[in-house]
Amino acid sequence: MGLLFAREYSGRQWLLVLRCFDLATGLGFLLLEPGLARYVGFSGVLHGCMAAGLVAWLRGPRDPLTWTVTALFAAKLGWEHLVGPLPFTSSSLSVPVIHEAHSYGAVGGLAAGLALAWRPRPPASL
Repeated sequence: MGLLFAREYSGRQWLLVLRCFDLATGLGFLLLEPGLARYVGFSGVLHGCMAAGLVAWLRGPRDPLTWTVTALFAAKLGWEHLVGPLPFTSSSLSVPVIHEAHSYGAVGGLAAGLALAWRPRPPASL
């Protein structure tokens, strides 16, 4: 995610994004997954960064790649919400995938990205 989206927000803005998807993931687990005893992973963070980064990409020139990546990301989240983890993820890991973390992180990243959309973009550095 860092290679894709690092330049889309300033360091301070990325901290805001981090706080938003951290809060969304924590509240999602607390309110919607009360039986979850523990969660170990980074997938909520990755999905939050992806959502915030795609919001930034969609603010710029909308090329076919941006729309394709956004559609694939939304389709993946939709699949996980309706069906469960993607077939190839559960069997390759020795621990269960808590796919809800993906949705919660993405919602937080989306909220942060939309909140930052009204602010000017940081200048591109060389």
